[in-house]
Amino acid sequence: MRVTNNITTRQFLANNNRLLTRQIQSENRISTQRRFNRVSEDIINGNKAMTIRRQLRDLDIYNDNLGAAKAIFNAAETNLTSIAHDNYIPVEERLVAAATGTYSQEELDIFATELDEIADEMVKTLNADFSERQLFGGASNQQTPFRIERVMIKDEAGQVVFPPDYNKYYNADGSIKQDVELSDIPRTVTYNGIPLDFDVTSDMILPDGSVATASGSYTVTVLDETTKKWKDGASDIRSISAEDVSRAQDEKDNSVLYPGSKPVYIDIGLGIKYNDDLTVDPQTALDVSMNGAKITGNGIDIQRVPANGSSTGTVPAAMSADLANGYPEGAGIVPLSITVNGSSYDLSLDMGAVLPEKTDGTTYTDEEISSALNTAFKTAYKAAAKKDVPSGISLNYSNNEITLDSGINKVEIGANDFGLTEGEITRTVPMTEDGTPDISERYSKNLMQLVLDAASALRRGDQDTVNAIIDRANEANNHILKEITTLGTKYNTIEFYQNKNKDYEYNLKERQNLVEGTDMENEIIEYYAVKAAYDATLKIGTQVLPHSIFDFI
Repeated sequence: MRVTNNITTRQFLANNNRLLTRQIQSENRISTQRRFNRVSEDIINGNKAMTIRRQLRDLDIYNDNLGAAKAIFNAAETNLTSIAHDNYIPVEERLVAAATGTYSQEELDIFATELDEIADEMVKTLNADFSERQLFGGASNQQTPFRIERVMIKDEAGQVVFPPDYNKYYNADGSIKQDVELSDIPRTVTYNGIPLDFDVTSDMILPDGSVATASGSYTVTVLDETTKKWKDGASDIRSISAEDVSRAQDEKDNSVLYPGSKPVYIDIGLGIKYNDDLTVDPQTALDVSMNGAKITGNGIDIQRVPANGSSTGTVPAAMSADLANGYPEGAGIVPLSITVNGSSYDLSLDMGAVLPEKTDGTTYTDEEISSALNTAFKTAYKAAAKKDVPSGISLNYSNNEITLDSGINKVEIGANDFGLTEGEITRTVPMTEDGTPDISERYSKNLMQLVLDAASALRRGDQDTVNAIIDRANEANNHILKEITTLGTKYNTIEFYQNKNKDYEYNLKERQNLVEGTDMENEIIEYYAVKAAYDATLKIGTQVLPHSIFDFI
């Protein structure tokens, strides 16, 4: 084959371009320290590299989340420590000193003023804003979470259910009674608009002295302390939904009643997962919300409040003789219809089994009859309801009368042969002389509210309440200390994951270097080898390319 100048030229230019391309590629690999810059250059390793880069990007997000959560928990711990230590120590000192009974009423009033100021300071501390975020507002960041106000709560029927001593300070139309000063009306700590003393998981003592179980929805209204009237603007009425009430009762946790109580989860690299109802699995994420109601305490302790309902009826003459003398074998089946917490049962009390007929001329005592009544009642109730009788329900016999006592709220007596009056039994608490329920044994579980209640007790010289609040205030403060410990545990957990992520990042970058990194030693040798070949090609180019007429001029 005849080799022409054109063939020689084309081959030279092709080799020259190939060497130049290899030299440029080698330069890029050295400067970027990567074997390839496009997935198309190495498809398999390119896909691996993209996966690793995505994992490194996610790791940066996780670390940012952990850093933000760490700062939030650190700030929260600082504020709570200030309350549990700096604020609470003087509170405890004032209460213990006042409990000695050696101070005059004027001095107790000074103590009360100090306690009010400390409670206000606690609220300000809990309303701390951190990086445009309410620390203790839970999932809500739209309002100041804690307030000290005077409020009332009504049910769906418009009946006042809170505070229990509402009738002591207000008239039926909601106006303040003539002989009551604004300063006389106790103040209430609210969280996201709802009083921390409004407990739907415990018995509610109503202003009329009856005891009820929370159900349905409620509305909260605030007293305007300037006009001394209840605010009626749409933005001032706060709602408590029936769903939240039911949820709190189902979970037996009053803290979930308040707005903003739902958790706020962030992904920290645990492989976040979702439940069937699309809620986050709490074991796969970190909750960074802080429910102020749960942390500072909420609900009430009314275990020592005497509350009872009863129905008493005179026993028919025929039955009276049977109760005293007993029943012949096979006799004594007595019917009793009863409704407990909405469930109705028709019971058949076998009195013959518990009161056999007397044949020795003696009779049963009232105590023996009462015991037999309860034994027969428990047996019949368990047979009908498939469960034990709720605690607090009992039958008593005395002086030819039977009394059904109830310690629960919803009990209704139907048709019976015991002479008991048919109808609903309403639980009540003792009433004071001013016509309001005696709530002297009703105590808050919230530290700030206890401080306010102690101040009110000091002003009226109520030494017993002050003594009772001392122990409960210690319990409430210990609750905050436990929450501080929980925050410390979360803080340590975050540090653990931060250290783990550092190790994971190091391993990912090592893997990334193996997948797409350049072997610098071999690449430098390759570069100089290609450069030498390229330079040599340029030198011989004058001999390969054809001469033009200008070379001979």
